[in-house]
Amino acid sequence: MKKILLTGLALVVVIGGVAVFSAFEAHIINVTAHIENALSVLPKEIKFGTVFPQEYVEQGMEIKLSSSFLKESRVDDVKYKIVQKLKPCPLQEGTIEPVDPTCVQDAAEATPENPTGWHYLSLCRFLSKLPNEQEAGDTGVPSYFHQDAAGNFCLEPTSEIALGSLSKLATDISDKWTIDLKVPPVAGYIGQDWPASCADWVVESNDKTYGCDLWIEVTEISLPGETPTPTTPPICSDQADVMLVLDRSGSIDSPELATLKIAAHAFVTAMNPDGGVHMGQSSFADTGTLDLQLTGNQIAINAAIDALSSGGWTNLYEGLDLAQGELVSVRGRALAPNVMVVVTDGNTNQPPDEANARLVAAAEAAADKAAGTEIYVVGVGGDVDATYLINNIATDASHYFSAGDFDDLQAILQALANCQPVPTPGPVTLFSDDFETDLSQWTKSYINPPESSDLNDDVQLTDAVTPGDKYVQIKDDAAATASINTTGKQNVVLSYDRRVQDLASGDKLVVRWRVDSGTWNDLEQTTGTAWTTKTWNLPSTADNKAEIQIQFWLNNGNTNKGLVDDVKVTGVNL
Repeated sequence: MKKILLTGLALVVVIGGVAVFSAFEAHIINVTAHIENALSVLPKEIKFGTVFPQEYVEQGMEIKLSSSFLKESRVDDVKYKIVQKLKPCPLQEGTIEPVDPTCVQDAAEATPENPTGWHYLSLCRFLSKLPNEQEAGDTGVPSYFHQDAAGNFCLEPTSEIALGSLSKLATDISDKWTIDLKVPPVAGYIGQDWPASCADWVVESNDKTYGCDLWIEVTEISLPGETPTPTTPPICSDQADVMLVLDRSGSIDSPELATLKIAAHAFVTAMNPDGGVHMGQSSFADTGTLDLQLTGNQIAINAAIDALSSGGWTNLYEGLDLAQGELVSVRGRALAPNVMVVVTDGNTNQPPDEANARLVAAAEAAADKAAGTEIYVVGVGGDVDATYLINNIATDASHYFSAGDFDDLQAILQALANCQPVPTPGPVTLFSDDFETDLSQWTKSYINPPESSDLNDDVQLTDAVTPGDKYVQIKDDAAATASINTTGKQNVVLSYDRRVQDLASGDKLVVRWRVDSGTWNDLEQTTGTAWTTKTWNLPSTADNKAEIQIQFWLNNGNTNKGLVDDVKVTGVNL
């Protein structure tokens, strides 16, 4: 890769003898450059407030590629460093006296940024700077208060400078760091528990304000050379007309609608509509409505989102039609790319019947795309027909995003708005029981003839072992069986906590699963007497099934007990 090194400027002046001519001809070359920062850093300030010796406090910090850098195809990697400097004290207006009387002055510390030399007492040596994830190119500075192999604390770090790197091509566009402070004691007030090796790691005065500035400095920018970079998506352009197309059908319950609104608000905030980006909204249930015409007024956009209420069938066709009509109206701008962001959690079924609804929605989307509109689709939940939405509604497969549930929606929409890689949705919970209320999700049965036939006694909730935290207790050849629908899901995972109690020789707790009413497959036969969390990745035969069953069976024994708690089954959308 070609490298652009950020170094000091050198001015070279060349003087030589030339013949003197009159200026009979002149040419002017106008030279301009638009300069923007390569990095975006949040927060701008860290305030730990009043803290006390021996306290441990921390604050997160995110360093990411700026939106301008992401849009510029010429550049790829950024390397940076985090350095510490004394924190200057602000001065009283019209004077050279500091506003904080605890500040100190040192002429030797005067800099162009702080010509008077007034600064806060230094906190710098007590701060750590550690990346949350260890990635190539990221090197942190650990806390001074950590122990080495010899048992010594308070070691001087080999370097006070942390290093980081970001890369568009490697989709590493954001680093998260933790800045922590182990509060040291005040000189003259050191407790006996403070390690002897930390005798010099104290602050000099009580009741003072200490500070430190962290400077994030770009040290290198790399060019991608001949490697092509993706074209900036229209949704990330400085100018775009964007229509939200939101599903408000009856399959979205109140909590899901509330989460959808939060996600939509976050999307609007990230898009930051103004003179460059205009946004509008259509929504659909039995019919579609144009909720808001294209505008740069963020307040009006958020108000349209807040006004949504759910109920009725799903008419995707009219939602698309109304959105496209607005994009090509007099409010649509000729030079602004047209974009739709469709969010739906169900299959379209209006206008009647369902087959017709799918045909007309697909035809509308095809016409919109042919007219130049780019369509992003976020399918939410487990009953979405992703194949239909990818093949018939979205611009292409790269414009379709699957949210396992509404909790994943916000992260996806924000990533789209910020030109960031869209996160892969997490697993969807298909079944869950913490056994705090009842056994309504379970079927009780005997596998072999019991010694005493009382199912309600042999499969029951109790907290005898863990008071206040109920679990299911199984004994006397009884079993508890649950049915789970994995339709549309893959990578099915079963997890639970279990132990046995008062188990006789040869008895065991059996955990097994099967598809529908097929052959049982044992996962384990255990005699473990300590609570243990078990997790099983079920084979692919458990994927996309109308019913699988899981069963916990205490094999033998009237007084022997199998204890089970916190059963959970998850899957990932196909």
